[in-house]
Amino acid sequence: MSEEEGGTLATLRSLWKERSEETEGRELLGRAAELVGRSVEQLRRYADVVRFLRPSSHDQIVAAGESFEVVAETSALRGLLSDRIRFSLTSGEEVVQVGEAEVLGGAAFFTTRHDTPGHYVCTWEALGPAGVVVQRGGSTRVHIVGDEPVVYVDAALAMSGINTETLSVRLGALARVASLVWVDFAEASRLEVIQQSIAALNLPPSIVLSHVHEGIDRSAYGASFHAAFLRTTCRRSRASGVAIVGLITHQLHQFEGCEGEGVVLLAPEMLASLGEEAGESPVKTALVAQLRAAAEEIHARRRRVGPFRFRLDETTRTPVRPGNRCHVEFDNRRAREAVVRSIDEASTSVDMQVYIVEDGALMDRFSAALIGAARRGVKVRVLVDALYSRDKALGMKNPILQALRDEPNVEVRAADPIPATDLFELQSLKKRDHRKVFVFDQRVAFVSGRNAGDLYYRGFDEVAITSATPYERIPWLDAHIEVTGPLVQDVWQSFEDAWQTNAGANDADPEDVIFSGPTAEVGNAHTRLVVHAAVDDANGMAAYEAILDGAEDHVYIVNDFPIVSTLVAAVRRALGRGVRVCLLTGNALPRRGDGTFVRGPLYREVFEHMTKGRLEPLVRRGLELYEYTVEPHHPLIVCAGGVVRPYVHAKLMSADGKVVSVGSANLDATASFWEREANVVVEDEASTRIVEAWIEAAFERSWRIDPESEYWTAEMRVREVVARLWPETVYS
Repeated sequence: MSEEEGGTLATLRSLWKERSEETEGRELLGRAAELVGRSVEQLRRYADVVRFLRPSSHDQIVAAGESFEVVAETSALRGLLSDRIRFSLTSGEEVVQVGEAEVLGGAAFFTTRHDTPGHYVCTWEALGPAGVVVQRGGSTRVHIVGDEPVVYVDAALAMSGINTETLSVRLGALARVASLVWVDFAEASRLEVIQQSIAALNLPPSIVLSHVHEGIDRSAYGASFHAAFLRTTCRRSRASGVAIVGLITHQLHQFEGCEGEGVVLLAPEMLASLGEEAGESPVKTALVAQLRAAAEEIHARRRRVGPFRFRLDETTRTPVRPGNRCHVEFDNRRAREAVVRSIDEASTSVDMQVYIVEDGALMDRFSAALIGAARRGVKVRVLVDALYSRDKALGMKNPILQALRDEPNVEVRAADPIPATDLFELQSLKKRDHRKVFVFDQRVAFVSGRNAGDLYYRGFDEVAITSATPYERIPWLDAHIEVTGPLVQDVWQSFEDAWQTNAGANDADPEDVIFSGPTAEVGNAHTRLVVHAAVDDANGMAAYEAILDGAEDHVYIVNDFPIVSTLVAAVRRALGRGVRVCLLTGNALPRRGDGTFVRGPLYREVFEHMTKGRLEPLVRRGLELYEYTVEPHHPLIVCAGGVVRPYVHAKLMSADGKVVSVGSANLDATASFWEREANVVVEDEASTRIVEAWIEAAFERSWRIDPESEYWTAEMRVREVVARLWPETVYS
């Protein structure tokens, strides 16, 4: 579902409206019917990708001293008899830890940590009245590692026909200098066979990270997902202190593109020297030294920069730029004024990238400023998403953008156009460019969550809201970050890369454009630009996960989208460590102060119930959930209850008063996997404290969700119905 319009079906409705005057109704209806008919299979595949990029097995590898989570899912029948799960962590016959967790929604989550490296097994028992065991569950194997190198072994090797004795000798020799972890990418589950093969090789105990999902047509995605998963897994493990340094596989071609990850890719025959019994060969010595040096470099870097920054370094692979000055703006009016002022003051260039361009007063104001800049000699470039700005998608032309194109010194390009002549893949509706970026004179940059429309830039003090005011006139809470300093070059380069990527056949040859803005340090903030490039990486999600896993005291989140499962698990881990996690959300269909919905489309009300339903398990596990409430005493807000609880479109996360992330990436699956995003992560206590002070004030006046309150329970049945009608396949 598109965040602004309600998804594929809403998009098709829009296409019908826009094209009805140009296309015979019967022809378009047939085309739309074909698209919808294909959408179910396509959307199922989207959900498959999300699942494919996270482990399906319960085995885990974790650094000593790092927290990890064990999940117990109870059967429906046994769940009626039990509300507690007892977890036991054992090493051999010795029980080293015992803990309990509450069963909520058929599952219990146990967060723990252990400091001693080794192989452990965590089992669980469901407890009934008086502590009677009513169900014994499965087991999770946990490999806790210290400072040693860790090498992945492709499980396909064990079934490949390679001489078992030879493989046993070589891997056995490697296991004396590194921890081995087996990984499997097969099309069907074969854990039992893999374990039998490991036992036949007479190797030390090992875990198996299985990335198998029954029924997934992996051929639809290509070999790149092997590389994507290796990148994501290595970065996540390294971020926590596990020194993943190598992969042994006879399918090296499946992992092309991973060379920059610092992972040594080894074919089995490259281990021949490890099997030599007599003495140390130069090849063997060099290989062992390479693996050990790689592990030591990882640990030394973690000690040098500190655990929090190291997590962000490893998960996003982005450089830190010191010496920046940053300002986060929540107020829509001030945000509009800042953008217009920057356009009016520009002397050489204005580069603007947005997802949506909407007809309205805001775009009239922006257009006037852009045209004025162009007429005084400023080079203006505007990049929009073709589909959601309705420009060069299925023959549509956005009249606002056409007017800008008619101006000398203004260039407009549409990202990822959709031809009107060919049947397109539904995937093209999903893989869009969601970034919102402004760069002025290569001196100042804005990275934003705001599109070019009235809802994003209209202040709450600028609109009258009565009990009859409809949804489309009520502003949204949003945020952007304004940056000056060395990071501006990274933001500009991100725009430039996107601009050149979307050069069309009729565009002039790409100019040799170089950055010529200032690079001197102007402030104290260390910043990084995290760019997520659709399915090629998971940088945005990984950055959020790193912030959640690195927090020690609190995490503040400002967003209003269903949280992707990987980040749900990270929130649970944080809560399990005793970290306070607070989410400032809103209402997809705004509510008045008395809790009633304003007039608006049904799909937004449905989306609201779906989003809140998915948050409920986290609320019951300790997440503090607040519905953002506009500051009271606005004289123009006179609706029932005297205040309004609007939609929250901002995308922000902060932790411990030390780090804050602001940009375009939501915490949902679409932002985490499909759309291209840009966030600025700031590591600066002064900047973060200002942002967190604003959020804390918002918490104070906002509506905190009490899961036992009449307000919450009155809509419980509706949320349950929506959950059945809107399954994960549709919004994964």
